[in-house]
Formats: sequence, structure tokens, C-alpha cells
Amino acid sequence: MDSRKPDTDRDPVNLTKRTVEAIKPPATGRADHRDTKVANLVLTVTAKGAKTFTLYRRVQGVPKRIRIGAYPGMTPEQARDAARKLNARIDLGEEPQAEKRAKRNALTKTPTFKLLWETYRDKHLKPHRSEKTVSGDTYMFAALGNWQSRRISSMTPADVIALHGKLTSDRGPTMANRTVQFVRRLVNYAIDELGYTGTNPVKISKAKGGARGKRTGAVQLHREQSRDRFLHPDEAPRLFAALHHEETDPDVRDLVYLLLLTGARRRNMQAMAWRDINLDRALWIIPKSKNGDPVTVPLSRWALAILHRRDTERNGSPWVFPAHSRSGHIEEPKKAWNAIRERAGLTDLTLHDLRRTMATWQRMAGQPLENIGASLGHRLGGVTGIYARTTPDTVRESIEAGTLKLLTAGGIEKTPETTDSIEASAIAERLADLPAAKRAAIMALLAEETSDGKGT
Repeated sequence: MDSRKPDTDRDPVNLTKRTVEAIKPPATGRADHRDTKVANLVLTVTAKGAKTFTLYRRVQGVPKRIRIGAYPGMTPEQARDAARKLNARIDLGEEPQAEKRAKRNALTKTPTFKLLWETYRDKHLKPHRSEKTVSGDTYMFAALGNWQSRRISSMTPADVIALHGKLTSDRGPTMANRTVQFVRRLVNYAIDELGYTGTNPVKISKAKGGARGKRTGAVQLHREQSRDRFLHPDEAPRLFAALHHEETDPDVRDLVYLLLLTGARRRNMQAMAWRDINLDRALWIIPKSKNGDPVTVPLSRWALAILHRRDTERNGSPWVFPAHSRSGHIEEPKKAWNAIRERAGLTDLTLHDLRRTMATWQRMAGQPLENIGASLGHRLGGVTGIYARTTPDTVRESIEAGTLKLLTAGGIEKTPETTDSIEASAIAERLADLPAAKRAAIMALLAEETSDGKGT
């Protein structure tokens, strides 16, 4: 808050978008321009060109300047509405900044976890992190239960160890680890960004075993096993058979195939849009990946066959997998996927395991790690990342080598030479839908062309 008196030598201005744009910055310092429509509303312009709406008036007998918002983020009409509301509150005897000041003081001194979480979420998470991260942290905050109303200054290392133990019993070891790490981040945010002067009671032991509890005051996180599940050679025929079962939804079948054939993440595949696909160049551009960058996915011949077919059937939809959902595209197909893996006897196989499957089968086909990493959209770090450049063609070769090996193991490709069976299967399905006479004519024409080809 600023109590400096505004420059009142200038004539009041009808603050509109046009007049605000026309106001020139002063040579030095700042210039204030009062509004003609709303009492006490002032536009402050600095020598660097910044323009800010403020309210300047006496508040409980003391002249104060209250910041309303910066232009152009706030329009003149929005500033007027805000100024009218502030004037009304002040006329009723309120101090508009008191609540904000009290909240700031509480954050600096002894905030509750609830107040700290709301500030962290609104000022840090939502502006800078993905919706998935916000959702995950919201879930962990809910797991704190009664801790939400506690002041962080009242928490001791022993309390943290007790919380970790309770969450282990109630939510499992992984959730216990994640929640304690989340609490640590919250308190660090209060210290680093909000001026909280206390210490962080969350101490995590780096010891590999035994050193935990009251003796060290540090939490010993549970050892977590990284998941390495992928589709094995003897499992591939069972999965493919289940995918072609008569009760399998064709959209889900294509979704699962494309997950296998591209190694893409499920969320990206579900939101796959035709505008991001170049069928002529056999490329799919994912606009925003998990790390925030766009990713180019080279498409194999098998993936292209599915997309070409779906392209002819899309009926104007912008999505490759349209659905009657809030987003307009297919959401996580839990029920359909569960039915597929139950038929295949692979109940522990997840959709994300299909991404790992593509990487594993490329490696089994002898492909270099830089091509495999590039096919999954992983960054190459350091000097290697500068010089070990891959191209869509080399990455596509890696994907096709792994895909051919997988499809051969699954019985879809009988030998390495017969690489067109998915396309042939699609043609056969289309022929089956035609009237018998037309189908016979086409088959006769194909037979004639085959015969001509043998004679040349």
C-alpha cells in the first residue's frame, strides 16, 4: 500500500481503452490521471510506460493508495467496478487491505497447512505446473486429514515420522512417501517464497536401512520397486487374439494398437487430433508432452494403415478417437481395457506398460538407445544431447524393427517378409461389407492384375 499523494495538477480524464492507450509516459518519475467517472480512481503511469489503476482516498482518516490492477491485464471498466466496490466498503468503515495484510502476516509467522496449501496451489502450482500435477498434489493434501488445520510451527520431526507410519498403514508405502515429500515441499515454499522464519521439520534419511525414528529425527522412506512390466513374446498372441475378439470395441482396439505401435503416453493418444498428423510425411506432432515440449512421433507403416482407415471414417471430427465426453475425445477406457486383458489372461498389464513394451522390443531388435529414447520423446542430456541427433527416418526404422519383431511373435506377421498383413486385414474387412456381386468383380479384377504381373 502507498500513501503518496497523487499529482492533481492534470485535468481528470475519461479513462477508456482509447484514452489510456494515448497517455504518454512522463520523462521521469510517475504521472497520475484521475478518472472523470468514478471518484478516487487514478491511473498511474511510470517513466518506463507501466500503467496501473489505484484508488487514492482517506481510509479511516488516513490517506492511502490502494492498488487495483495493471493495464492491460485489467480494463478501465473492470477498474471502475473494483473502485466502486472499494469506495462502498470504505464508506461502511472497512479497511480493505486489513484481510490481505492479516493473511500475509499469518503466512510469514505461523501459517496453517490449509492456508499454506491454498497459497502454494494458487500462486505456484496453477500458473506453472500441469493439471495432472495440481490434481496429484490436491490428492496428497486431502490425505493429510486433521493435519490440514495444524500450524506448521507446531510440527516436529517426531510428528512427521508418526504421519509417515500412519499413512503407510492407511494408504500404502508409496503414498506415505509421496505425502511426506509433499509436506516438505510446502514448508520449503513457505521459507523460500513467503518469508516464514521457522525450520522445516521434515527430514528425510539418506541411509539405506535402519537409521530412522526418534534416534535420527528423520523419516526413512520405503524402498520402491520401479515397474518393468512389458508384453513378453508368449503373451503377444493372447493380447492380439483378445483385441480381435468380437466383443472388443473397435475404437479401443485401434487405441491399444496405436499405443503399442507408437509408444505414446495414453493421455496423448486419447487426445490425438487430426490437425497434428501429417499422413503424407508419416509424422504425428504432440503439441505438449509431459515435459512441456512438443514431440515428433514417426509413424510406422502399421500405424499409418490404422490412421488411413480411421481418416476415411472420421465424419468431420477433429479427434482421431471421438467420443461423447466433456473433452470430445475418448477418455481412459478402463472397462474395455479390463475386458481385453481378462480375455488375454494378462490382468497385471497396464496401458502404460504398452509404452514400455515398444521400447523393450526395439532393444530386443538391436536398436541403439538414442533412437529408442527419441521414439519415446526423451531428451538427451549434456554434450551427447547436442551431437547425437536423431532424425525421424532413423527413429522410424527403430520403431519398425521393434514392431516387426513384436507382431511376428504375436502371429500377426508370420515372417519378416510379410509386413503388409494389417493392411490386408483392413482391406478384407472392407470387402466383406460389399455386396457379393461387387466383391466377386473386384476379386476377379485383382486376380487378372496378379496374372498380368507374373507375365511381365
